[in-house]
Amino acid sequence: MAQALAWTSWGYTNVAIGTHAFAAAVNAIVGAAAGAAIAAVLPGAVAAALGISMTAARFIIGGASGFSLNYVSSYFDVGAKLASSLDKNKNGWIGIYYRHNPSTGAAQWKTQ
Repeated sequence: MAQALAWTSWGYTNVAIGTHAFAAAVNAIVGAAAGAAIAAVLPGAVAAALGISMTAARFIIGGASGFSLNYVSSYFDVGAKLASSLDKNKNGWIGIYYRHNPSTGAAQWKTQ
């Protein structure tokens, strides 16, 4: 019980990000990761399936990996799902809150 009383109350840090901006940033990161994976694997798979060289496969694929990364991030919309879970009061903003324990120096963070 004494440990629970040692924590300060939750305070707003004056730092927040809109859920739409957060979702767009997350989706861009997910898309870039998916695009990198596709760009690394797809030419070899196409070359093997069609019985052609890797150079020819890369030529055929062209901009397909760019399309795929946008499709992957928009289809699953990871950013919107994550933003929704972090915006606990559903006001369109992800606010960051902080409290600390003066006796131990420990800190806790949460979103709201």
